[in-house]
Amino acid sequence: MKTLRVKSLCCGLSLIAAISCIAPPAHAAKRAKKGGGEAQIAIEAWPGQRFMLILPPALGANWNADPVLGQALMRETLPRLETALRKTGKLGVMELQAYNPILLRGVQDRRLTTEELNTLTSVTSTTPWLDRARQALSKLSFEQPPLIGDFTIEEVRSSGDRERPSVQVQATGRMYELGAVAPTKTVVVTSQPMRSGRQLLDAVYLATSDAFKQIAAAFVSPVMITDLPRAEPQITRPGTVMPAAPGQPTAPVPPTLPNGSPLPGGVAITGSSSRNSAFPPIPTPGQSGDTGQATQPAAPPAGQTAQPVAPTQPTETPAPANTAPTAPAIQPK
Repeated sequence: MKTLRVKSLCCGLSLIAAISCIAPPAHAAKRAKKGGGEAQIAIEAWPGQRFMLILPPALGANWNADPVLGQALMRETLPRLETALRKTGKLGVMELQAYNPILLRGVQDRRLTTEELNTLTSVTSTTPWLDRARQALSKLSFEQPPLIGDFTIEEVRSSGDRERPSVQVQATGRMYELGAVAPTKTVVVTSQPMRSGRQLLDAVYLATSDAFKQIAAAFVSPVMITDLPRAEPQITRPGTVMPAAPGQPTAPVPPTLPNGSPLPGGVAITGSSSRNSAFPPIPTPGQSGDTGQATQPAAPPAGQTAQPVAPTQPTETPAPANTAPTAPAIQPK
């Protein structure tokens, strides 16, 4: 029995080892996929945290459900929205309420008046919420400029089983810088399908929370940079003569014969090429080797007559010893 158990245990360990060798771990594929992608640089949206003043959420102009459902949804929207924004770790939430401690501190420091605070939080005021928020925040001081968030629930729809349908909510979020007229970011999302076993309204709440989570994540998402200026290496083919840099003299190239051998006693010619170099011209009789012009006799001094110059006679080869003596040279007349 002991031998049988040992054999069974050994077979089991061998099978596990074989499977582990054949199938790589799941995290290995993720690392390979991550390493094989293009290099990216992630730059955070802003350092630290910034305060965001949340305007009262509203229903969209094309709200497609019962208005009563919309009003019930608005009562639960703000707490869920604040939770989604705080969980990002990059946003501090400011409610547009009269008991907001930051706004009350502004009144205490005499940066805001009580009338301005009441106007800011008034529901019956005809001035848009965004304009009132900009005016009030511009009088307060923060470590970083505050943001303004405007959120709208556009529509709600259900699908699937009628007894236990799935619910999706479409929402829009706009993030404003304090001094900007247009929104810095506009995010439109549709939540994941949500189900609830208790009431249909609970599924609507879950879908709304999911939509707010997506908007908050998009607000603080880092900026991804993938394209950087590249310096392409300069490829030099064998035998290619690279041009000299501007402002540098060309290296002298010694002249060569047609077969490529160096010219005996040759002097390097600056700026010339060994292939296109030519031999210096041989001066013809009666010409100067330097200027190439015919040689003229020098003029006699004043008062003297020019004397004829005797032509140069070729030198004769001496005769052998038994031959007649060499004739005397011809004298000029």
